[in-house]
Amino acid sequence: MIWTITQDTPLWPSSTTLDHNSQIFDWTLNSILVMHVSPAQSLCAWIFSPLISVTMIITVLNHARKVADAELQRVVRALNRQVREDFEPYWSLGATLRLEGKSATQPDKLTLPDMRGNAVLYIWDEVDVEGALGYHDANARGIPFGFVFTELAEQLGESWTVTHPREALELIADPLVNLLVAGPHPNEDRMVLHLFVPFPNKISLTPHH
Repeated sequence: MIWTITQDTPLWPSSTTLDHNSQIFDWTLNSILVMHVSPAQSLCAWIFSPLISVTMIITVLNHARKVADAELQRVVRALNRQVREDFEPYWSLGATLRLEGKSATQPDKLTLPDMRGNAVLYIWDEVDVEGALGYHDANARGIPFGFVFTELAEQLGESWTVTHPREALELIADPLVNLLVAGPHPNEDRMVLHLFVPFPNKISLTPHH
């Protein structure tokens, strides 16, 4: 399938054609950023969610002994409200977090056996990245996942609920951890980091088979 994406604003290119292994995330500074990723169809669907009303689903799994599911569910509901009211209106990227039951005894980043959506966010009392309160990444299959480490947060005197929304929002905004790109400054002779952000408002999407 070939996607042709057009933009009404004359400052930007009139059209761009991509194959099914590519995804457009945004136009900035009159240029187009194209990310090459594995052809995970569900991932492509919610990346185009502002256009076709598909919502990213983040599975939340509780592997922390000291965090009750009832407490985590309250946090998930509050975070869903934060995404809906404070994040999506400005970033044009939304998601729904859902607390699910787990079948595995510990997180599995490679197979993600309990994922029932597009990404997984683990709440865990162990740490697999030294000194990190949490992080997110994508596994070898290109599926996003994240961690929140509750025991380390407790040792540092900080609630795990501080890290949890940060990792969730980062999963939504940069699921494949590839939207921060080094490049030249547009006006100065130096290198800077560019963050590419969501679609503009006026855009049309037409599939060609």
